[in-house]
Amino acid sequence: MDWRHSLEILATPSLPTKEKCFIKCGPEFGDRHGCITLIVKALYGLRTSAEHFHSLLADFLRGLGFTPSKFDRDVWLCRRIGGKKSDLDVQNDGYDYICTHVNNFKIVAQKPEHLLKKIQEYFLVKEHGPLKYYLGNDFSYCARRSHFF
Repeated sequence: MDWRHSLEILATPSLPTKEKCFIKCGPEFGDRHGCITLIVKALYGLRTSAEHFHSLLADFLRGLGFTPSKFDRDVWLCRRIGGKKSDLDVQNDGYDYICTHVNNFKIVAQKPEHLLKKIQEYFLVKEHGPLKYYLGNDFSYCARRSHFF
């Protein structure tokens, strides 16, 4: 697997909430300032938001043919069966991976842009780009050795 084929994606979860949560509207709500409002969609912060987003994401990834790893429920893999370049070379066979941490995705795949398009059809993607930083780790690519560090 060529690790240069990876993308970092930050999606915005905006999901219906199962909790009954009320807020008092601040001045940013204009003429509704001071009103009591029921939250029907939560971006962040509610107790069940992360769990609900993970459940929705799991259903989405299963629909794409991914299955969670037996060792980590946030590492998803999908068997890739590619065409042969020659009778002896089956380089395109292997796996594509998606690692998730709440709303942060890492894609390591032969064609990550294809998976990005599928994700963008279903989720609002705030930003995406080459893998540089993930969960406190900096990544850089050494072309001479074909390795990430």
